[in-house]
Amino acid sequence: MDSEDPLDAIDFDPIAYINSYFPTESSMKRLEPFVARVDSTIVQLDEDISQAVQAQSEAGERAAKDIAAAKGAIHELHTKVLRLEPPMSEFVDTATLSVYWAPLLSSVV
Repeated sequence: MDSEDPLDAIDFDPIAYINSYFPTESSMKRLEPFVARVDSTIVQLDEDISQAVQAQSEAGERAAKDIAAAKGAIHELHTKVLRLEPPMSEFVDTATLSVYWAPLLSSVV
């Protein structure tokens, strides 16, 4: 990730960074607004991280539900095919059917 922010630099020097904002004693009057901005940024980052973690958790829950639904649908389809197996045996060999079922079942399980 390319960033122009000096805080992201590999060779970041916190002392030099602070000194660049407050090079003289008279510049210390800007300290309070600076700290307020940093605090505000921290609060926003905390909120962003919390929202990202929540979204990831919800996505994981949805994925688990979708996988369970897919497994149920495959099981239901497999059951229906097994009910059709005797009449289908005239047209398709049961061994041929298992060749198609194995990869389908293993991809979902």
